[in-house]
Amino acid sequence: HGVSLFRPHSRPICCLEWLNNHNMVSASYDGSVRRLNVEKGVFEEIFATYDDSDTTYLGDVGYGLDQGYSYWTQFVTTDHRYKGTSNPCLFVSTSFGEVFHLDLRVA
Repeated sequence: HGVSLFRPHSRPICCLEWLNNHNMVSASYDGSVRRLNVEKGVFEEIFATYDDSDTTYLGDVGYGLDQGYSYWTQFVTTDHRYKGTSNPCLFVSTSFGEVFHLDLRVA
């Protein structure tokens, strides 16, 4: 019927952006960024914020960035210097007015 429904996040999605012809990223108020492989129809978490109360995520890129209940991922956009690559760089903004650069080429 031409419609596919995905629920990759646990909170509202605030941003979608194409990385290239095969991948899209979504940012959500749940603090995560996920990449959709359009051909496979599968989302993969590529970034998430975590507070430092749980050391399970100690080695993950977003560990220690979560600042509590009112903190969330606000927006994500491609660093156009690397657009089209399979592992691009992204700029991510938060509800606390922060912006950080996420380099997926090294993740």
